[in-house]
Amino acid sequence: MSRAFLRCFVGGLALSLTLRGDAAFAQAVAISSSVGDETFSLLSPKPISTYNPLLKPNRDYTGEPVGDWMLYPNFIAGAILDTDPVQSPAAIHPEVGTRLRPSVVAIRDDGAQKTTVFGNVDARIYPNLPSADALDGQAGVAHVWEAQRDLTFKAQGEFDRRTYLTNGGQLLAPSGAVGTLVSPQVSEQFKGSAAVEKDFNHLFVGMSASVARTLYEELETTSGTYSQSYRDSTVATVAARGGYWFSPAGYVFLEGVGNIRDFSDSIYNSHGYRAIAGLGSNQIGLFRGEVYAGYQQQIFDTSAYGSSSSPVFGGKIFWYPTRALTINAVLDETYSDSSDPTPTNPNGYAAEITSFRLNAYYQMARRWSVAWRGGFDHSLYVGSPRIDQSWITGASFNYEINRNVSLVCDYTYTRVNSNAFDSSYTRQMVNLGAAYRY
Repeated sequence: MSRAFLRCFVGGLALSLTLRGDAAFAQAVAISSSVGDETFSLLSPKPISTYNPLLKPNRDYTGEPVGDWMLYPNFIAGAILDTDPVQSPAAIHPEVGTRLRPSVVAIRDDGAQKTTVFGNVDARIYPNLPSADALDGQAGVAHVWEAQRDLTFKAQGEFDRRTYLTNGGQLLAPSGAVGTLVSPQVSEQFKGSAAVEKDFNHLFVGMSASVARTLYEELETTSGTYSQSYRDSTVATVAARGGYWFSPAGYVFLEGVGNIRDFSDSIYNSHGYRAIAGLGSNQIGLFRGEVYAGYQQQIFDTSAYGSSSSPVFGGKIFWYPTRALTINAVLDETYSDSSDPTPTNPNGYAAEITSFRLNAYYQMARRWSVAWRGGFDHSLYVGSPRIDQSWITGASFNYEINRNVSLVCDYTYTRVNSNAFDSSYTRQMVNLGAAYRY
């Protein structure tokens, strides 16, 4: 598949701007920018979802009607106790901060067409450590049009602002100087995606395209302020997927994905593809999901990177053992973007990442609920001996005082081990607060 064809195809199908960010792990671990994960929700058959069909909906809170729209505003405020807010390998004393997170979702659904508008702001403030302050935000709109029972169009646009700190708070400047960060690294991303799905009796096919533009703000360090514009990138992705329902509960599928990653500094440019085949289930007993296997390759324009290829094994499984319990697991293998040079990764090498996530949600009583999450990432850097391994686990407890107010407690533990100097650390964070739904 040629680069010219991909650009033409994406240009014809991209309908709007969106952004997708992933801040699940710290910068010691490569930030995943999967070749195929963004196409999963766009092209998977509709039954694949986190919704537990056995769980009865809460009838106390149904949103606020405004004309043809339903509004779901939410505001969370609380305190943070963070043992390592700057993700430093050196032992430091814990910091106490404040977290504010207002959000709103608006939905208009007339059956054939559904429009969702969403936005949120996540502010974390540490009075005694301003360099760890972060202000994230997200806004977007998604539209689904079922033109016919067997023909569906989807489009989505997003904007995302993300802040993060490199391990140890240090960064390698283009001049070669190493400076300690005075403020977090900040990026803005705009992304647009579109997809079309068509059913032919037992057959289904789908195509999708997305374009993401990422921009980086200037950095302040002890060695001065400098531009990160060399890291600005445009990533285009196209995908095609087809399958066959061999029974009311199961299907087989094939999926091919291609990507082009262009950076302001062309030494980071690359293109690649992923091809997988798999088996999926609408619902077999208490299970639903997909498992797949295939092959992927990312080809880098710079000879120092060369190309990297590997088999792909993964899946997404949902299990509903009881009316109140939902468990899901996700396994995937992807390539990260490059261009994040640090003292321990001076050439900004990309990484091949194997990720596993396991989540559980339990509605233990009418007003009490608990959620647990765990994950593991293995990052093998292309063209470098560096290897990172990271573990994360955490739990959230929620108590509903009334239809509008809930008390929330969240705990997160993160551990990163790396063979790179000064790149391992341990972090624990506790959030205590209240959530208000209007």
